[in-house]
Amino acid sequence: MTSIGCSSLLFAGHDRTKTLLSLKEVGIASVDLWSIPNWVEHVRLDEDEPEHIANEVMEAGLRICALSIYTADPQRLCRGVEFAAQLGVPMVVNGAKGQDWDEMAEFLRPALNAAAKTGVKLAIENHSDTLLDSSDRVLEFCRRFPADLVGITFAPPHCFVLGERPNEWVHRFADRILLLYLWDVAPQNHGLSWWRKHWNKFPAEQFPGNGILDFQGLVDAIKVSGCNAEKVICLHGTENWDTAQLQWHLQMALKFLKEIGLD
Repeated sequence: MTSIGCSSLLFAGHDRTKTLLSLKEVGIASVDLWSIPNWVEHVRLDEDEPEHIANEVMEAGLRICALSIYTADPQRLCRGVEFAAQLGVPMVVNGAKGQDWDEMAEFLRPALNAAAKTGVKLAIENHSDTLLDSSDRVLEFCRRFPADLVGITFAPPHCFVLGERPNEWVHRFADRILLLYLWDVAPQNHGLSWWRKHWNKFPAEQFPGNGILDFQGLVDAIKVSGCNAEKVICLHGTENWDTAQLQWHLQMALKFLKEIGLD
């Protein structure tokens, strides 16, 4: 049985209940639930009851591996950590905010305090054009913030467009990567400037196995390094896809990942 999860981001605009059932039908094991108002809000922090969502996911035969917030509001991030604790979710995912380390520390402080109280960890993405856009900066991030409270959400395309190798990232940060996005790089990609304009286009090519990322090398690095991160299929641009199209691409991605030794 697979241990691979999927980001509910792929089902932006789809009903949460139908999304969960669709994931279970294709063999997905867990779900990374997203909560971004006016885009993809499978969790509404100010309206939903955590117990109701937890029961809904369990009844669908899935588990929740993460809650993705991606907010610039430190208090909303803090609320996300508290909500995740009520859900029984191990981590909250967010982007890096701040122009320097002091600003980032100030932004994260409320959520880190909540993390210390609840046991929920923060997982910050290595997004391009942020403080965590390179492996050296991520190393500094790991030095500055405690491993028991915060780790990394690793998105391979964001290091690829900067000329860095995803497999080397896994080896270097195996013990700090909490969530790993199984996200391919479209063959049309031509580096960072291209990426900034077209990051959410060519969604079919972003499914694992359809792009130019060395997934075999990535999987080998996961095994050799002992990286125990949650692994979820995540990509952009499928907002207008119907359920059947999404399910077919997910099935093909799962088949590909199993063939290269990841299940």
